[in-house]
Amino acid sequence: MSNNNGLGEYLLNERKKRNMSLREFADLIGISHTYLKKLETGINPNTGKPVSPTIEMLSDISKSLHVSLEYLLEMSGYLNALPSASTSNWARST
Repeated sequence: MSNNNGLGEYLLNERKKRNMSLREFADLIGISHTYLKKLETGINPNTGKPVSPTIEMLSDISKSLHVSLEYLLEMSGYLNALPSASTSNWARST
């Protein structure tokens, strides 16, 4: 994959490692094959916009693949998007 889509690359590699079709892997992780394709490419072909799975969706996928939710959140960019505790106002003591 040429885009910066860690989750998509991870899902594609897992699917290929298991020698599964798009439909088979989608069934395993509990999503539609069309949504899996969008996650793998990182782009919604109808809109051309990036696909951002919900945290609930990532939680379901993590359970199906027996990986931590934190790992998938990191792969999806959620953890990188969170402000660090050292720079956020709410984390500072008064």
